[in-house]
Amino acid sequence: MNITKDTKVLHILNTYPELREKLPKLDPRFKKINSPMARILISSWTMDDISKKSGYSVEKLIAMLDDIIER
Repeated sequence: MNITKDTKVLHILNTYPELREKLPKLDPRFKKINSPMARILISSWTMDDISKKSGYSVEKLIAMLDDIIER
């Protein structure tokens, strides 16, 4: 999968469900992706949205995801 700033987070999580468990281990702020409210909101979020919410650059987030996915 080619992840860009416009990629929907829900699509990434559905393709790589292990990310729901692994991302919070990298940064506690990512625990929110498993909350009931986030599960509703996340359907419209892109990587750019997550970047703004997390404080990480889009490039850093994509690199983090690529690293987890390649393991």
